[in-house]
Amino acid sequence: MPDPRMVNGYVIRPGASLRGTILTGANLIDANLRGSDLRGAYLQDANLTDANLTDANLRAAYLVRANLQNTNLRGSDLRGADLTGADLGDANLTDANLTDANLWGADLRDANLTDANLTDANLTGANLTGAKLRGADLTGATGRPPSPQERERAMNKRQTTTIRPVAPWERQAPHNSHLVRNVLLYRWWRDSHRK
Repeated sequence: MPDPRMVNGYVIRPGASLRGTILTGANLIDANLRGSDLRGAYLQDANLTDANLTDANLRAAYLVRANLQNTNLRGSDLRGADLTGADLGDANLTDANLTDANLWGADLRDANLTDANLTDANLTGANLTGAKLRGADLTGATGRPPSPQERERAMNKRQTTTIRPVAPWERQAPHNSHLVRNVLLYRWWRDSHRK
């Protein structure tokens, strides 16, 4: 087993106790934080590409604009976490608890959200293209398209944030109509491809 890494004076290893730590902008590429306690940690703009956060406790963590591409978050507790503008492309969020999480403008392209709990999550402006949502609980999740002012603010903060444009037929629809439509399309596709 390799020696633990030190980042900003903190030991990075499986099962680490990093509750409330400040790791803003930290380079945590390929870090193994399996089962670690990161409750309330500040990870704004941190790079967690290819990190292992399986079964980690990230409750109320601040992950604004964090890079979580291809990160393993299987079974992680992300209740109340702020993932505004985070890049979760190709991330594994199977069985993750994202209750009350803020995923405003997050990039979830090709993410695996199988059996994830997204109850009351804010998915406003999130890009779910290619995301796997089989068994995901979206009860109470919101996801209205962003206003032009919100879109402008998001683009100024991070040029790579993907915000889906509003189709003309959605302008008069309820605030979470595109999320409902995506779930219904997924269910139709799933049911039509069963043997």
